[in-house]
Amino acid sequence: MRAFSWVLGVLLASAPRLTSAQTCAPHVAGGVVVTEGRGGMGARLSASPQGIAVTWVEQRPYANRDFRGASGMASFFYGRVVERQTAAPRGAASLLFDQTAPYVAGMGPALAQSSDGRIASVVCTCVGGSANTQCEATTLVGTPAFGDLRPRTRQSSVCPHGPLAATGVGANLLVASPFPDVDGVRMYGTAVGGLQDVALSGEIDAPTMAAVGSDQALYVRRAGGAIEARLFDARGNARGRPVVLSSPRNQVGAPFALSLGESVLVAFAQRRGRDPWKIHFATYRAGGAVTHADITTGGQPAMAPSLAPSTNGCVALSWTEGTGRTTVARAGRVCNGALDASTAAQLSQPGIEAGDSEIATDGAHLYAVWQELSSARGGRAELRVARLGCR
Repeated sequence: MRAFSWVLGVLLASAPRLTSAQTCAPHVAGGVVVTEGRGGMGARLSASPQGIAVTWVEQRPYANRDFRGASGMASFFYGRVVERQTAAPRGAASLLFDQTAPYVAGMGPALAQSSDGRIASVVCTCVGGSANTQCEATTLVGTPAFGDLRPRTRQSSVCPHGPLAATGVGANLLVASPFPDVDGVRMYGTAVGGLQDVALSGEIDAPTMAAVGSDQALYVRRAGGAIEARLFDARGNARGRPVVLSSPRNQVGAPFALSLGESVLVAFAQRRGRDPWKIHFATYRAGGAVTHADITTGGQPAMAPSLAPSTNGCVALSWTEGTGRTTVARAGRVCNGALDASTAAQLSQPGIEAGDSEIATDGAHLYAVWQELSSARGGRAELRVARLGCR
């Protein structure tokens, strides 16, 4: 009897265990609030073996009473480092940009990670009148600190408006800022020697960037109802012609780009006519054909995808699911162009409207940040961070 029990124990120990820890559910239910009670939006997340960093944007009335009559709200950019095991914040948030007046423009904060695991937040600022733009990288994780982004200061006809895109290219950073004088981008970076302005057709909308190998980057944006990609080298020089990644006659959402070594996986939501929104993958290879895959996440509309590398050639995917006030943030693993339903889990708390999410991995664990919108009158939208059970 003891021998049988011993054999049975060995068999049970060696059998694969399908537990809830293998799903993409948060390690701590509901995650940890990373914002500081003032609300938050536009979260960005980056993770490496050296640490985990999250940035966000807050908006509130101008602090200076001389500007309280101005239309709009003042923007404040924050960054924070969280613990790897618990995702609990490590110290107070750092103020990266403080909009002191309506004519002070701030773009960012974009996060970029170099090949050695350093993580920087990038913010570009411009003061109206002089229209001088300066971009700076604040090293949040790792040493040594990143050097200056060049060109240091550049004057335009007016201050640029719109979001930044940034990425690590090898040990360097590359930043694409809107170019106000014509439609296009102005490239800044630690390896950029001088001014690099690249004309593009159409406005800069929802840009993202990811490294291609160790010396190039793919700049992706939504333009004219399509998802368009353009290759750049580490010095900000354009390489080749733009490539359209989306299908014609489809509506498209904001793209997310993930480096897979010599290729880039771009995820975005798309739909045709009144069909539900669905997640689409487009894989870009320099000099090669773009490959496509539709990802089935269920019967509800799916939007706002984010990606992170996973094990066994898979990727982790997070998305916003549902419509109106019933939206939730979810995550799961995609292998061979299909979502593994056994890994899918809800990130956001039940019964609370969720905004966009973003995921990242440090190689050992997967992390997520997402927005939850309070249903209370006057309540704020706070951001939560969690370590996930899958990777």
